[in-house]
Amino acid sequence: MHKSILVLEESSIVHELFESALPEGKWVWEIHHESSPDNYLGKIETLVPDVIFLSNQDQKRGYPVVKGIDKNSDLNHIPIILLTTARDQLNEAFLEAKGVAGFIRKPFESTVLLDQLEAVLDHNVMG
Repeated sequence: MHKSILVLEESSIVHELFESALPEGKWVWEIHHESSPDNYLGKIETLVPDVIFLSNQDQKRGYPVVKGIDKNSDLNHIPIILLTTARDQLNEAFLEAKGVAGFIRKPFESTVLLDQLEAVLDHNVMG
């Protein structure tokens, strides 16, 4: 089954990890990237991916991407996994209420990425 992933992240290293870390097997991955925060919402609206990985840099601007996805009935079903750092202070209750389905702390191992991704996709297939 094909699954579309959109990685919204400023770091090219994180983009490269996604390309190398996701083996084919249960899913066939179609990975899209955007590194410019100003283009995040437009890219989501164009692609309508199965899963969104979002840099927590969105926090510094008041989470406009998370809020924009939540307000859009064509997009608010898409699970968001927030890419965080150890220094990030998160309001997890707020983020979960806005549709954030999980958190991955950078730097991360490919197994953590795959486990989180499959958990979210399996949940959406069943739910």
